[in-house]
Formats: sequence, structure tokens, C-alpha cells
Amino acid sequence: MDFRILTLLFICCFNHLKAQELYGKYLGTEQGLLSKECYDINFNKEGYLIVGTQYGPMKFDGEKFIPICQNLPIEQRIIYDFEKDPRGQVYMLNSKNEIFILERDKAIRIVSKKSKPIPIAIHFKKLHWYKNGLMIFSNTVYFRYRFKTRLVSPCSKPVKEEKNVFVFDSSQEFPFEKRLSEKAIILKHTVRFKSPRKALHAREHISESREGFVKIGTNYFALINSHLYRVCSTTVEILPYDEILFLEAFHDRLWLVTMKGLIELDNHGNWVSTHFPGCVVGGIAPLPGKGMAVSLNQYGVFICSDIHERCYGNLMPSYVANHQQTILVGNKLGQLFHFQNNELTKIHDAIQLKKEIPLNLRNIRKIEFINDKWYICSIKGIYTLSTDLKKRKKILINELYTFNDFFLSGEEIHSISWSRIKSFRRHDEKQTTVPFVRCKQQINDSLIMLGTEEGLFDFHVSSKKLVRSKFFRKPHYISHIQELSPNEFLITSRYKGIFHFKNGRLLKKYDSPCVSAKKALITKEQLFVAGNQGIYAKKLHAGKKSPWKKIFEKEIQNLFLINGKLFICTDDDLVIKELSSKYEIKKPAVILNEILIGEQKTNKIPAKIDYNIPISLDFDILHFDANKLGLYYRLNGEMKIHEQTEQTKINFESLPGGNYELEIFPVIDGRIQLTNSKNYRFTINQPFWESTLFYLLISIVILLLLLSVRLVRNLRRKKRMTERAELESKLNEYKLLAVKAQVNPHFLSNGFAAIQALILKGNNDFAAHYLAKFSFLMRKILYYSETQFITINQELQLADAYLELELLRSNNHFTVEKVIQLSETQLATFKIPSLLLQPILENAIWHGLKFQESNPELTISFLLNDQQKLVIQITDNGPGFNSRNKTEDHLSKGNKLITERIDTLNKQFQKKVAEMNILTSDSGTKVIFTFTAELYQNQ
Repeated sequence: MDFRILTLLFICCFNHLKAQELYGKYLGTEQGLLSKECYDINFNKEGYLIVGTQYGPMKFDGEKFIPICQNLPIEQRIIYDFEKDPRGQVYMLNSKNEIFILERDKAIRIVSKKSKPIPIAIHFKKLHWYKNGLMIFSNTVYFRYRFKTRLVSPCSKPVKEEKNVFVFDSSQEFPFEKRLSEKAIILKHTVRFKSPRKALHAREHISESREGFVKIGTNYFALINSHLYRVCSTTVEILPYDEILFLEAFHDRLWLVTMKGLIELDNHGNWVSTHFPGCVVGGIAPLPGKGMAVSLNQYGVFICSDIHERCYGNLMPSYVANHQQTILVGNKLGQLFHFQNNELTKIHDAIQLKKEIPLNLRNIRKIEFINDKWYICSIKGIYTLSTDLKKRKKILINELYTFNDFFLSGEEIHSISWSRIKSFRRHDEKQTTVPFVRCKQQINDSLIMLGTEEGLFDFHVSSKKLVRSKFFRKPHYISHIQELSPNEFLITSRYKGIFHFKNGRLLKKYDSPCVSAKKALITKEQLFVAGNQGIYAKKLHAGKKSPWKKIFEKEIQNLFLINGKLFICTDDDLVIKELSSKYEIKKPAVILNEILIGEQKTNKIPAKIDYNIPISLDFDILHFDANKLGLYYRLNGEMKIHEQTEQTKINFESLPGGNYELEIFPVIDGRIQLTNSKNYRFTINQPFWESTLFYLLISIVILLLLLSVRLVRNLRRKKRMTERAELESKLNEYKLLAVKAQVNPHFLSNGFAAIQALILKGNNDFAAHYLAKFSFLMRKILYYSETQFITINQELQLADAYLELELLRSNNHFTVEKVIQLSETQLATFKIPSLLLQPILENAIWHGLKFQESNPELTISFLLNDQQKLVIQITDNGPGFNSRNKTEDHLSKGNKLITERIDTLNKQFQKKVAEMNILTSDSGTKVIFTFTAELYQNQ
């Protein structure tokens, strides 16, 4: 549309923009719109909302407007019309009669330079797509652009505007034709065609009117020279709408953009409503679901999420009531309105008092129809209204008392305030204290059900008594009571849920979908709950899995269900919403707008990304009627991240190498749409130290190290085996030496001498016993010499045999004492080196006790010390190693042999497991052996 014409039209529209019936929001400079002077509006093939402005076209990504077509000079960016083909490709018509296609936010001219220039007097107005090209509406004649030739040519010769003849042929793909005819057929209100093809002539003409046609059902609606015609079969009927600029059809509605605003018609052409009165509408486009977008010539863009939601702005509604198709609406200013045919008519203001009342005290709290009268309760009084809404009568006025609700009982009227019920009859006044009344339901003239902050109570009118209801045993904050039928109620608890009672029994409890439930209303199929975060709906017979669906976003003050519609009272507006059996959750498109990898920008995530490079992803959520957009994303792979952000950008500073899957969920007004996701897969290249080659090299190095370690261990094992063999050879040698020490010639000669002496004395029995003991000792010494370790019991047997022989030979010259602090189990299981004690005992007898004349004594003790070490002590009270016995070779040689044997044991175990200490003095000698548990328990 020509800019000068639009400006002239706006100047003619002197009415200011008022609150409209469509419920939605305006988008303007706060969202980045460069100018509120908008022309046509549409969607591109990606789903972005695009609008033409005086500074060029812009696209809306759900949060902000972004200029597009920056490749054109500013004078060529004024786009008047957008046209889409079935594939979503957008064609644009600018103020210079130029045609472009929109591709990746750039305008590409499609008309060949060979095309003949368009005369200055001809102004292109609108594009119409058909399979072979574009039809172009102008102020004089139709033009055709063919995709194949890329040429623009007129369909017929130009004619004078005042003699335009329009031919409409419904059998053609493009049914219009302009031509000059002296025999023009003048359309009247109804004309019957004799053939499918007839000529239509319009006397009046508006230069900016665009011809158009739509088909709804069996009806064709044709726009010709600002007039609307309905063509059904062979019948043509002109409809009573004029000054029409263009028409659109969607959502089962016909939309007429006129000089006086936007007219809404049903699919039969009947008037429904008029929107934006006095405003010039540049274009309209359907939104996904049941919404629409409207571009206005001076007020930016209007977004409506549901065309069936109607709004009466700045009304400040407080209560809505109906009776027999009569609907009354009261507001917080004390004004009463009659709602009829989608229009509100003011009846009068609230009851007038002697003095002026502040605005906050004029609130209409309740409207009820009782006994053929309307009862209106405001804060300062109650009055009645006749059924014809003309006669008004004051029945109760009190400038000092506050009225919140009321009820009638016979001739008596009872007013309910916050904490008391006051009864009025003539001049008598009685009152009953109640606990913070929130709602009431009159059962009959004698019983009132009161919902309070402390629970549900029954108020008996005759006795003025207040009794707690049997429905609830515990206190509940009751916010609303709905009577479904006699003895059937739906009771809303503010914080505990919704309860359905019938005949005193609980039928079902519904959990509240919000933190604070103000009101619940039920129909045969659905349950509605109004809370602190909006309105929720739930199907009643859809099973336990039936979810709550949010159908209204704004916080509300009151909710009413009247004639199949929801009347929603917000702080400022009255919103009317039609009930639906199916409330669909919109699933907006999530589009990756831009990705920044390091410093490189692209619009597609590459399959592979280098390691340690920051990644920034910018998404667009194409949800145009939301108040707040965000993202919830899940990153799965080498690193796992689950996070919700209030922005539409995601940043990753440095991701480890590996495969990743990024799942994106839109967040609409704080709610995550888990059923609407977008998935991306990519791979972060592994660094060299995480690559397969690096791991292969490391594996080879580790394998070589392991082989080297094993080789070293084998060499050490062989060395240890050699050393062990040497040690065992030495041990065997020591054993032989020990045997030799045990059976040294001195001992043998003394033994045999003792036997010989006994035989010569004729003591043959004693000699035989001695010889038996001697042979036993020799046999045990030879047997145990082959074993490295023997038990303590076995060592004690050897010691006892030897000591018995020595006692026999010395005529019991000394005494033997054994101190054993070990259990029988320990004596039988603990092992010590074999043939260890006999050499020590021999030294103690022959080099110690032999020289002791006064009570020679030998003590042998076995015990476990505090460290659980085995301690063996051999003590004698001889003179010690004095000069007389110190020079004997046998003594020094025996001690050296035992010392070397203990050192060999320690080397064999590679730790100190045995120790021998010798303590000597003039009063005696003590030999102490100490063995660790590793030696005496693990053999």
C-alpha cells in the first residue's frame, strides 16, 4: 500500500486506539521495532514473524525484532505485501513496483531486466501466487509474472478506473479479470447468474482496495472494489460491508480489513465483532493454534494467542452473574454493565450515598438474582434492580459498615462482612461473630454454608448458631463453594486441594495444580482451577494420567462459568474465553540462529569441532505471545550438563574430547516443554594426548616398562634362588656341624664311660636304662637334623633326654626348673629352628654349673611377651665366663655356630625374625632367644 495513502488514511482516523475485544499484547519499540508504522505481516519459511515498516522489513524471533533485507538501499526496503507459496517461500512487493524473494534474510530480485518498465501511473498493490507465477493486482489492470520467463506483463490492456469491469469465474485458478465493457452489469444486492461466467461491475471504487477471494465450505467470498460478495452456486449476494481494503480467511473466520478497523465474520458471512476501530490495519496473519498477528499502521504489532479470547480492557471487573441469558458485570468502581451480543452497556453507577466515597470503597462484591429481582451488593450498601434493568431501589445502606456478601431468609436480610454476620429486620439489629468468611453457599432459608479461613461452617439462621461442618474434621482454608446439585458440592481448599462431596461423602479429591487455589469450577467433562499463577484445566474422565493444562497465564481475581464460556476477572480486564474439549499445548519451533566457534560464525553445528575452543549457540524460540522465553538443555557425552537458563544462548567454554548429544527444550513463561525438543550431535576432536596414537605409544612404552620390570624381577628371582640355595647349603652344613656338636667326642666318650662304669659295678638295669636314653637322644638328633624347624614339644623332648643323661652321669649334681607359659596348642604348633637348645644346655652344665658347688640350678622358660614374640630363656647360676672356663674352644665355637645360624635365618626371611642375646656375670649366665610370629607361626 502506498505510504502517502496510508498516512492520509491514518490522519482521517481521528479516534485513538482503545482496549480491543481480542485479548493479547502489543509489540513495539521495546521489542526493537524500528517504527510503529507497519504494513503487511506474514511468516517466512523458517517460521519467523516478518512485518514491513517504513524503515524496511523486520523479523521477530519471539524476543526482539531484527532488521532484514539489509542488502537493499533504504528506499527499496518499504515492503507493502508478502505472499507465500505452498512451500513457504515468501515473495515481497515494495513501493517501487519491484518483486523479490526472501532468502536467508536477504531480498533477491526475481524480475528480469528484459521485462518492460511499469508506467509511473500504475501502482502494484498485492501479489497472488498460482502454480506458474504470480498475479499482481494494480489500480488499473492485472499483471502476470511467470517463473519460467521472469517477465512481468499485463493480462489485458489498461482501462480507465471509472469503467472497470470485473469478471469472476469460479472455475478458474485465478477467477478475476478486468476489462472495458460498454454493457457493464451492475450488481444489486442479489443477482442470479445464468452461466458460471458473468461480469461484475462496481460503480464505487477505492484505489487502495485489493481484489481477493476465498472459499469457505461451498461459499466463495469475493472482494471487488471495496465491496464483499458472496457467491454460492449461481447466486451472487452483496454483503453490507464497504470500504474494504483486503480480506483473509483462517481459523474458520473471514477477516475484513476496512477503513474503520478489522471486521470478523463467521464462515457464513455473519458479523461477529469489530476490532481496532478507527485504526488502519496493515496486515493480518494466523499464528499456530488459534492465534493471529495484526500489523497496525501506527501502533506496531498486536499478538493474540487465541481469537476466541475476548478482552474488555481497563474495566476493573469484580463480579459476573447471569439469569436467563441476561449477564451483568460489576466492577471495582461500583459500575454495573449489561453484557449482550459481545458488547458491554453501562447501566449505572453504584448506590449513591450522602457523601462522596473513595474509589476503593465502591467495589461491587456480589450480584444475585432472587425472587424476580437482581440484588447488587457493594461495599457500602445493597440495592435491587428490576428484570428490565431500569428500576433501582435501595434496601440497605450503612456508610460505616462494610458489606462483603449477603443472603436472604424470609423477610430478613443478612449481610456478611469479614468477621461477622449482621441480621437486619426493621430496626432490630443482631450480629454473630464468624472466623474470617471467604465464601458462602445458601442451602435453604434456614441453612447457610460458610467457607472461612478456619474451615467449613454451617450457619443456622433461626438460632444464629455457627457449627463446624461434618465435611472436614481438620481446619481448612476454604476459598470457594460450588453447588452442583442438591447435597452435592465442589469445595476448594486454598492449600489442600479440591474436594467433591455428595450426600455427605467424599467422592473424589483433586490435587491442586498450583500453590494457592482461589476457585474451582466443574462441568460434565472438565475441571477448572483458578490460582495464583493462572487458570488450569483437567479432563475428568481421561484416567489418572490426565494432566493439568494451563489455559490462562495471568493471575486472576475471580472466575465465572456462564453459557459455556469462562469469564475471567483480572486486576484490570475482563477476559472471556470459550470452553474447548481439547486444550493443546503449543509447541514452538526451536531454531539454531547462530553458532560461534571460537571467532568463526556459522548457522549449523559442524560434525567435528577442534579441542579447547569455546562454543556459543544462539537459539530462537518462535513463540510470539509469551512473556518470557528461556532454554533447558541436556548435554550428554564425556561431560554431562543439565541446566535451565533464562536466556536463549548457551555457552561452553571447553569441552573434553568425545561424542556429544545436545538436547534443547524451550521454556515458555517458566514452564519447560519436555515434549518439544531439538537434538544436535557433534564431536569434539581428541587432543593428541587423548588420541588413539597417543594411547598406542603410551601402551608400547608401558609394555616395554612392564617387560623390563619383569626381566629385572626374573633376574632378581634367579639371584635370590641362587642365594637361597647357598643359604640352604649353609644351613645343611650348619645342621651337620650342629650334629657334630651334639655328638662331639667329649660327649660320646663321657657317655660311654658312664655306661662302662655302671656295667663294671654290676648295675646292669641302670646301665640298660642309660643306654636306652642315650640311643633315644642319638636317634632324635639324627632324625631332626634333616628338618629345619621343629615344634617346641619336639625340642623339649630332646632337651629332657639330654638333661636326664647329664643328671645320671653327674649323680644329680644340679636341679632343672622349666617355666612354660604357653598353652598345649601353642606348644604343639609353634616351631623353632631344630637342635637349638642342646648346645646351650651343654655349655650351661659343663662351663657353668660344673663349677658351682652351692645349689647349682638350671632354668628353662618359654613365654610370649607384649609384642607377641616368643622368648626362650636358659639361665644358670654358675660363675659365668670367668678366666677358668673362657678359654675353652668348645664354648666359643658353639656360640659362634648358633649366631651364624640365626644370621642365616634373618637373611633367608629378609628381615630380623630371630635374635640371641647372652648375659653373663659372676652370679650366672642367661641366654635369651627371641623369635617373631612370622617365624614361629608360618612354618
